[in-house]
Amino acid sequence: MVPVSGRGGALMAIGRNAGVMRPVAKPMEPAHVPDRMLAKILLTVAVVVAGTRFVACMPHRPTAYYMIDELFAKGLRAHEDEIMRVHGWVQSGSIERVYGDHGIHRFILQKGGRSLQAQVEGPLPDTFRDQAEVIVAGRLVDRGGWRIEGTAMIAKCPGKYDGVPPRTLELGFQ
Repeated sequence: MVPVSGRGGALMAIGRNAGVMRPVAKPMEPAHVPDRMLAKILLTVAVVVAGTRFVACMPHRPTAYYMIDELFAKGLRAHEDEIMRVHGWVQSGSIERVYGDHGIHRFILQKGGRSLQAQVEGPLPDTFRDQAEVIVAGRLVDRGGWRIEGTAMIAKCPGKYDGVPPRTLELGFQ
């Protein structure tokens, strides 16, 4: 095809059919976007950019994880007001349920001869009981005595093979 200028300045093409002339293309006119739609697009872009910056600027500090004895070995004062997860065993007879608007539960966590008061707000796992192995997520505070003020707790499920001595396999090969 060969472009040829026709009547009125419109581009025409002469193709294989020499007698047939068709318009090739008209120059594109800029699209008109209504002001309301333009405002919505700009607002959406601004919200996405602001949200992305907010998430990118948030501190991504991982939560510290300590066993009770490790926490005492490192010193409690060094971890004051730190958000952490503390792992230990519930001391027998230490569970105190304070029912009210928030359902606060107090108990003592222990491991390796060390113990720490714990206070957890909210529902408890079904497996929570004396001598249960638990992980409390919360903040370490000194309120006239050290304690972990928890917002969540995980109680480890006892395995059906806990405490069973390992068996030795006898192989019949000689």
